Amino acid sequence: GQFAGILVEAYTRHQLREKIHGKLDEEDIMYARRCRKRSQARENAEVDYLEYLEFTCLRCGMLEKKTLETIHKRFKEMDIDGDGSITFEEMRAAVEFDRFDVNHDGTISIAEFVAICKTMAIGRSRNERIVLFQTIDTDGSGSLNRKEFMTWLHERNEKKQRIVVDGSTKDTKTSLASI
Repeated sequence: GQFAGILVEAYTRHQLREKIHGKLDEEDIMYARRCRKRSQARENAEVDYLEYLEFTCLRCGMLEKKTLETIHKRFKEMDIDGDGSITFEEMRAAVEFDRFDVNHDGTISIAEFVAICKTMAIGRSRNERIVLFQTIDTDGSGSLNRKEFMTWLHERNEKKQRIVVDGSTKDTKTSLASI
């Protein structure tokens, strides 16, 4: 049992080494070209470490293209300000979205949102929370997608920080309803 496990692990490491150091095939070259096109959008035409890591993971079968596309999509959704990097605050907003998306359908319904607001002591009444929901639901779909929720949470936290920095004693519950 244990010996077989050691053999499988050694064989897997050997295969991985062969894939990393093996010849490139046409599909590998096509992916490298796509990485290069992304690099050319920047000032230099070099492949950076993360692009090389993506390329190597795909090439070695450690990652599928569909998974990589999902990761890129998720990254773009989390990058609220669109600067190409994710702050701790943006990551926290993504975690909060997943936590509050109770039925895991990728959106937050008005019922889920009202419950969230009640838990977070946002708004004074159900009607205030519904009005806030309608303000945040910028596409008018009747539910909050990840981007809408994360943008709201990010703006809410920025507004809270401004209130503290300004030394203002405003009631944050009232001011949050204006977001």
